[in-house]
Amino acid sequence: AVKGANDIKVTAMKSENNLVEIAGLKSSDHNIYVTFNQSSNLSSYLGIEIHGILGYHFFKDFIVEVSYRNELIRVYKKGHYKKKWGRYEVVDLEFEKGKPYIWTNVGGRHQKFLLDTGMSDGIWKFKEDSLSIANYGYYEDYLGMSVSGEIFGRRSKIKELDFAGETFHDVKISYPYEATLPAELKGVTDRAGSLGGELLKRFTVVFDYRNSKMYLKGNNKLDDPFFYNKSGIVLRQDGEAVLKNKNNELLKHLEDKDFISFVDISYLLSPEFIIDNVREDSPASLAGIMKDDILLEVNGDKSFEYTLEKINALFYGEDDTLVHFKLERNGKVFNVKFFLKSPLKKAP
Repeated sequence: AVKGANDIKVTAMKSENNLVEIAGLKSSDHNIYVTFNQSSNLSSYLGIEIHGILGYHFFKDFIVEVSYRNELIRVYKKGHYKKKWGRYEVVDLEFEKGKPYIWTNVGGRHQKFLLDTGMSDGIWKFKEDSLSIANYGYYEDYLGMSVSGEIFGRRSKIKELDFAGETFHDVKISYPYEATLPAELKGVTDRAGSLGGELLKRFTVVFDYRNSKMYLKGNNKLDDPFFYNKSGIVLRQDGEAVLKNKNNELLKHLEDKDFISFVDISYLLSPEFIIDNVREDSPASLAGIMKDDILLEVNGDKSFEYTLEKINALFYGEDDTLVHFKLERNGKVFNVKFFLKSPLKKAP
C-alpha cells in the first residue's frame, strides 16, 4: 500500500529493477508503482493521456532541460554542458529522500521549499501568512489531486517572491489544510512549502541533479500576471461520449479540422466534460451549476469542439466576462450564464 493525502492507503503493485529508455537514453534499477485509485486519474483533469510520473531516479541519471515556452524536454547524458547555460541564473539544490529543495525569499523571509515540477500552482505554504490574508483576502477552494484523493485549502496572494534572480509581485499562493496533508508533512518545521509549475513555466529550466544545480532563464511568460480561476469550476474529462452523427454534422466538423477525409458511420465518439467540483459562493455556484452536471455547449459551441485546456483557459479571463453553458442534469437539458469575478481583493 502507498500512503498519500489524508493518510489514506492506496493499493498498488511494485515492480523492481526496471529499465527506463527514452530516445535511446537508458536509466536502470527503477522501482515502478502501479496504483488502482481511479479518483487520482490525472488524465481526467488534464485532458491528455497520462501513463505515469517520472521522478528523481530518472532525473539523477541525466541532464534535463525543460522549455515550457516550446513545450519541449531535452535529455542529455551526465556531464554534458552547453555554453548558453553559463548565462542562466544558477540555483543550488538540496536533496532529502530523493526530493529537490531550494531556499528562496518569500514575503521577505528566507525559507526552504520543495521544488515540485508536477504542481500546477505557483506556491504552497503550510503556515498561513496573516499579512497576505489581510491584504488580499482569501477563498476556500479545491487545490489539487494527490495519489489518494483531493486536497483543499485557502487561496490568496503575496506581495513579493524572489526566485532565480527575479522579483515577482502579487503572486498566487495556496495554504493547504493540514488535515489533507500526508502525516510526514504535518507539523513540518524546516520546510515552508512547495514551488510549482505556475512559477517554473516562466523560465527555461535545466536540472543537473548530479551536481545539485538548477539553471534558469526567463522566457516570454516572465512578466505574465498570476491569475486565478474566476468561475469556481473544476472540470474533468470522462472517457468518451457517443453522439449521433445527424446530417453529417460531426463528420463535417472533423473534415474542416483535417482530421478525416472519408468515413461512413452513423455515430462518432467525442470527449465528455463533467463538472467535478464547484466552489461555494462562486459565480458558477450562484448560477446554479452543480457537481456532476454534464457540459454540452460552451458559448454556443458544442463542447466536443474544445479541449479541456481551452475550456479551462476561459475561466482565467477578465472580470465581467460573460460565459454561457448548456448543461445536462439527470437527463434534463438547461442553460445558464454567469460573469467571471475575481475571488480576491486587488493589491493594496
